[in-house]
Amino acid sequence: MTKKISPYDLQTGCAVTAIVVLFIVLHFKVAGLHPVVFGDEYIYSTASRLLPFSKSTIPGYLFLAIYRITNTCGNEFLSCARILNIMFFLASAPFIYLVAKRLCGRGLAFYVAAISLLGPINSYTAYFMPESLYFLSFWIVTWFSLRLSGSSGRIIWVEVGVLWGLSSLVKPHALFLLPALILYAFYIQTGPSRIREWALKIFLMVIATFAVKFSIGYYFAGKSGLSIFGTAYTAIASSATSYLSHSISILPLALKSLEGHALALALMYAVPLLVMSGFFSNRARSALERTESAKMMIYSFFVIGSLVCVAAIFTASVAGSTPEETITRLHMRYYNFSFPLFLIVAASQLASDSFTWTTRHRTLLAATVVLVILFIVMSRFEQFTPKLVDSPELRGATSVPFKFYFLNGLALISVLFWAYSPTGGIRIFLFAFMPLMTAWSSANINQELGYHSASDSYDNAGIFAKNYLADADLARLVVVGADSGGVYRSLFYVSNASALPLILPEGRQYDFLRDSPGAKWVLLIGDRKIPDNNFFSINLSGFSLFCVACSNSIDFRENSWPGVIASVTGLSTPEAWGTWSNGPVVKFRFSKPLPESFRLRITAQAFGKNIGSKFAARAGSVEVPFALGPTPEERILFFNQVGSVDSIYVNIPFASSPKDLRLGNDTRKLGIGFIKMEVIQATQDIPKTAAGG
Repeated sequence: MTKKISPYDLQTGCAVTAIVVLFIVLHFKVAGLHPVVFGDEYIYSTASRLLPFSKSTIPGYLFLAIYRITNTCGNEFLSCARILNIMFFLASAPFIYLVAKRLCGRGLAFYVAAISLLGPINSYTAYFMPESLYFLSFWIVTWFSLRLSGSSGRIIWVEVGVLWGLSSLVKPHALFLLPALILYAFYIQTGPSRIREWALKIFLMVIATFAVKFSIGYYFAGKSGLSIFGTAYTAIASSATSYLSHSISILPLALKSLEGHALALALMYAVPLLVMSGFFSNRARSALERTESAKMMIYSFFVIGSLVCVAAIFTASVAGSTPEETITRLHMRYYNFSFPLFLIVAASQLASDSFTWTTRHRTLLAATVVLVILFIVMSRFEQFTPKLVDSPELRGATSVPFKFYFLNGLALISVLFWAYSPTGGIRIFLFAFMPLMTAWSSANINQELGYHSASDSYDNAGIFAKNYLADADLARLVVVGADSGGVYRSLFYVSNASALPLILPEGRQYDFLRDSPGAKWVLLIGDRKIPDNNFFSINLSGFSLFCVACSNSIDFRENSWPGVIASVTGLSTPEAWGTWSNGPVVKFRFSKPLPESFRLRITAQAFGKNIGSKFAARAGSVEVPFALGPTPEERILFFNQVGSVDSIYVNIPFASSPKDLRLGNDTRKLGIGFIKMEVIQATQDIPKTAAGG
């Protein structure tokens, strides 16, 4: 007998299938893209993979610890970070669904979760940044917080504090949500000792938040982990505070930024804003005090409202600090993770149309929003600058004129319908406006992201340097270019925390002694002249790599010697002291032809039967014998008139393994242990009595 599948099992299966399909779609969407956001991606990548946690300027230690596992992926660390991003992003789906399900049916809750994940915000899965993990942490905390009531015990509020503390260890921005949660807690608290009980619960929650933040921060970073915002954000906050204390000119800037955020939200979420505005009328509020719908309204208002204000103040504080930081820039990524709250607010009214407004009241509210939308249409948002990373939803909705006007027209229709019939207006918003805006804005953002699948000179330069230079050389590399974002993109690929950037304006020539006297290697990007006093250079399309502090000296503790040795055979892997030979012959092919006459200085030691036996070094037809003891010794070999050759061969008389000699299980055929080697050009022919051959 066939078991009947229940509707719940069917819905669960569909949800799981949808998440798997979306995972595959997002993976192919971000695969192959070059890094986009600089210097943010460079900062997060360096702090999570390359630096001790105590050296991180950003206190997101939970994010840093999790993403440190991308080091196991080698040069594919960005691909692994994107897989983690997608996993965390999609893991938020159940929590968005559960929050929505408290206020509307399963089908509508599933729809809200789907629209939320299909929007342009999923573009954050392409970046080596904490946005995806923070998106998940916010919705976990939101789900938990909305389950609270006035009768919730004190231990529950401690648990809320723990969750907020963990969220602040993903991004410290989570702490800006504490005031919103404090006000929300006051709203839901009931009972005769309301104020006292609220104060006690808030005290416990705040203590738990900072106890978790500081204890885990100290575990990962020691005393450095006891900072609230870390050195990077503390510097910004200190600068902003100092500016505020000496001038009130930041207020008009903040209001200007706030205007941009208000217009953007009016365009994208006009109907939910109307629903929330209606709730805050006295009549509606008294009818629905402390119901699930009311709790959602209050929570959404406090969370989104506080974060919009924080974003506006931040924009005003940093305006003018760099060419990119202008007052027209809308930092919506500081709160766009909360946008599904708007959808839930609207959807909750379809499930239970509990709010009652008079036609006059609705008409007044709708007329106000209509005027705002008409202003948006007339101005076409030209006074503000939506960017791909800061405000992907708004950029996607405004980048194509036809789509921009069509969406505004549909927003107007939904508002007008809402004035006549709230349910009708909400349906138009949820099932016409939102799918269309989601599809169009996502398509525009995906197209813009796709431009980053093609590499430029900065990408190619960073990838080449990473593959060409050893880690020790990368640590003494300076990347020089005119575009700061491009320079940090190169450093992202170089993947060495000690490599340095140098932003050099177009037209200014690079001078080693003036611009980077401590560097060994220079990655010069753009059309610039290479200094004449370099030891070795490689010129490729769009960039050059050259060494300004190299020599012919070879340190065998390293595994490559760019500019000196082109290839080598017969050597084992480097060790802390040097490198053993592995086989009967070691061949060194140099990057440049050897001098006609030269001295070869070798510091080495012999192994086993080779101790005291004659090795033979050969260049061209000239062969020079030499002997070594069991401990490091220096030998100088003289070569005269070797001809036009670029290779030196060292023949091993008795290549044997420690296993053959019953000295262990090492099967390498050892003979000579190289420590250092250097070719020194002779200023004149070496006398035959000194020369080999």
